[in-house]
Amino acid sequence: MRCLNLSRPLRGRRYVSLLTAALTLLWTAFAHGHGESSGDEKGSVHAVLDKIPPELSELRVQLRRTLAPQLLVGNPTDKMLIVEDENGRPFLRIGPDKAEGDLGAAEFHRTNTIMAPGAIPAEASENPRWAVVETTPNWGWFDLRLRTDGVDVPHQVVDGGEPASIGTWSIPVRLGDTESVISGHFEYRPNAAGIIQAKVADLGALKGQALVRAMPGSSRPGLFLSYNASRR
Repeated sequence: MRCLNLSRPLRGRRYVSLLTAALTLLWTAFAHGHGESSGDEKGSVHAVLDKIPPELSELRVQLRRTLAPQLLVGNPTDKMLIVEDENGRPFLRIGPDKAEGDLGAAEFHRTNTIMAPGAIPAEASENPRWAVVETTPNWGWFDLRLRTDGVDVPHQVVDGGEPASIGTWSIPVRLGDTESVISGHFEYRPNAAGIIQAKVADLGALKGQALVRAMPGSSRPGLFLSYNASRR
């Protein structure tokens, strides 16, 4: 989950994997306040990625909603991508052949795990200490600027009962010598009325050969599949 190259373990960072696994077990107690969304009983707030600017078009950028909003970046170019914190200090260098983190920057540690901001103060930075954290030009981090727990939802938006943009976020970056931003917005989404159920819309090549039904469940939906090879 830490980077785009999920099949390759990060060297020298087993402690991060162990800590992330432990925090996952604790996550259910904190999901509402620190997760992918926040809001009230009528809706929730989500971080949304806007269109990538032309100067960054060669990058692979995703915003995933895992335990918290997580930004994933792959840099296949021959230029280094530098990611800065709110004070303009670089804390990540991605590409051209690896990813590096500034171990002396508080922001690097505060974005590594979902609970780190509560344990590591923003002013805990030291002198820069760059180290390779991934041997490919890919990295994923829980950027604090994507957090939704501090986003206020106006009462008129809640009462309106419609999706609405209620704020923006941006992350300054530099690709080679070109300064730019990865940006997006916060969107309020009212809770859906009624019951949401999965429905099988298209069987594709299995049409006429298999019986496929969506099976609603109390916690997780399932899929029923019955295949008759003699119908081929």
